[in-house]
Amino acid sequence: MTLKVNPAFLSRLNKDLSSNLGSYAEVKVLTLYWEDAAEGFQAEVKEIRRLFEDIFSFDVVEYAIPSDDSDLITVAMRVLDEVRSICARPALFIIYYGGHGDEDDDHHSGQDPCAMRMRIPSPGPLSFTNVFIKVARTFIIRQGFVNINDLYGHLCDKRHGLTATPVLIPLKAGNPSITLRPNLEDVNKGTDRTDQSSFLHMVVHLRNELGVEDSSQFCEWLRSNLPQVVSGIQVFDITQIVHGAIEHIEQGDKPFKKYLSFQARQEVLAEWQKLVGLVKSQCVLDTTQTTESEQDKVQLMGRFLRKLDAQNCEVIDALAKGILMNPDMDNDEVLDEVSKDATMEQLMVATQLKLRRIVRRGEGSTPKDPPFSNCVEGPRLLLEYKKYGPWMGRQAIEIMENRVALLSNLLGASKGLSYRSLRCTGWSKQPLEDRFTLAFEIPEEFKGCEYVTLQWVLLNMKGPRRPSLNERLKISLYIAQAIYRWHLVGWVHQGISSPNIIFFKKRDMSVDYSKPFLHGFEFARPDLDPSLGFPSDNDVFSAYRHPDRQGGARKGHLKSHDLYSFGVVMLEIGLWQSTSKFLRKGLQPREMQAELKNNCTERLAHYSGDSYQQATSICLSDTYFQSSLRPQRHGRDGGGYLYGYVTCEGGARSVWGTAEADGGDGFGSNGRWVDVCAAIYGPEGEG
Repeated sequence: MTLKVNPAFLSRLNKDLSSNLGSYAEVKVLTLYWEDAAEGFQAEVKEIRRLFEDIFSFDVVEYAIPSDDSDLITVAMRVLDEVRSICARPALFIIYYGGHGDEDDDHHSGQDPCAMRMRIPSPGPLSFTNVFIKVARTFIIRQGFVNINDLYGHLCDKRHGLTATPVLIPLKAGNPSITLRPNLEDVNKGTDRTDQSSFLHMVVHLRNELGVEDSSQFCEWLRSNLPQVVSGIQVFDITQIVHGAIEHIEQGDKPFKKYLSFQARQEVLAEWQKLVGLVKSQCVLDTTQTTESEQDKVQLMGRFLRKLDAQNCEVIDALAKGILMNPDMDNDEVLDEVSKDATMEQLMVATQLKLRRIVRRGEGSTPKDPPFSNCVEGPRLLLEYKKYGPWMGRQAIEIMENRVALLSNLLGASKGLSYRSLRCTGWSKQPLEDRFTLAFEIPEEFKGCEYVTLQWVLLNMKGPRRPSLNERLKISLYIAQAIYRWHLVGWVHQGISSPNIIFFKKRDMSVDYSKPFLHGFEFARPDLDPSLGFPSDNDVFSAYRHPDRQGGARKGHLKSHDLYSFGVVMLEIGLWQSTSKFLRKGLQPREMQAELKNNCTERLAHYSGDSYQQATSICLSDTYFQSSLRPQRHGRDGGGYLYGYVTCEGGARSVWGTAEADGGDGFGSNGRWVDVCAAIYGPEGEG
């Protein structure tokens, strides 16, 4: 059994894949028209220019064909000159020629834009150019881009009144389509291919070991019909990179020796030994089992590769946790040094370090101009409002504005799906409405789909529309992992609740429970900053707030308060019942906490299992740090981070193991409540 991929193959393949994929480095538009063209032709040229320059921000060049002493060769040479100017890089060249409008067809027969001397309407509402512009603008407004195949289909619709059918000539086999998108400033230049959100992990099963001679065929396959969303492809042998990191740890190389505590190194090595054991077990199976069919072998190998990938992730997560828990990560220079380490980039640990750096430096983004107050939610955009009271002073509003700018930058940065957050595209301030507005991009697969909150789902989804037990456990796990990730980079949410967890509906209007998103970041802040504003008296949100966060003498928000809120959400998901249905009205904060804990103790295990109930109970407990964790300090005296493991009797793994056996989807191997409630905790002072 060979796990190692031929290094020469990887080197050659990545070299072949190094150029830009699926996008053009430059787009140029050449508009041709006659100097003495009939009335209206030059006006349409200006409209075309306005479309490509103002909407798409493309480079547009005009060429007025001389009326005297001109021929096809002269025009062709001018076109070739423009082509040469962009041929050094992957580029798209668009030529627009609206015709001449001359009645002397014999003289201009070579310059006719229409075949077979077909006559079409002169410039005006029914001309091809005007219909093209109208349809293209509609596409931009509705979906933000223009797919040429779709555009062609709409132009052929009789409702547009074109007297002649447009012609589309595919340039490649399979009829792939070009997609035109507005050329937003630095949209591609700012893409960091080492950022986790830029990656899609793809497992490729191979019958034979690959050699250098296979790279061309492999490259052609990877680049064929590449979706527009793909900005680049790079192939890694993750297991070998992880192995290299382990060797660095064992040999005490930088940055692993310097920034991993002894206990953190032991945790990483322990996860690596599990991976080694997994491989050894598979090797034994390969040598002892020889009777399986080819199909059985493929299925067994696929199952092994999924487990291998999951265990690789466990090693990487342990490494990331150990690095980020080091007190030295509060130093900007250290963050920069570790972020630039090649192994950290390849394992995508650098992504988390970059988020930590944004939090540490307070790097905020600038507000949008014009503000989002003139926008409405649509198929591509979700708006969230952060209101502040008119009683707030100028200084407090300025502090809040800085935090909104920081939050926008943080939520807009590249990050993995495990953070479960929508990408923020910007923010604006509306002082007349006493609010800030954050704009979030709706994922491509959900464009045009409705979204609903977990609270809405709990109250409205009945019968078979409700999620299964396995789906409910996954929802809790995914949100727990998201909280863990945010705490790891030094950010607390402060508004975790079922109204702030959203799902999108699919095209068939069913809810996609597999992709919950943590929303409602309007009250989020760095974990060391003081809280702002006043807590809401809304009973709906009071149920999720720790008693110490309620009342006039409330304490600052801690990471453990986030976990308390998450414990309430876990209770709702486990019982599949909103707190509004089982909490009595008018309860004091401590009475509310007692009733939540009582529901957890008396009811939850029956619906969701013992380990789920124990993890929920720990989150709802006041003695979280005193009894449920074994806190240990490492690093310098007077600094460092507390962390520990949930001590659930009987082990939390047993429940998830059962879920894996029942579901057969590999979920159990990653579902560890031991990670959920341990998370990472900074120095627990007031927030």
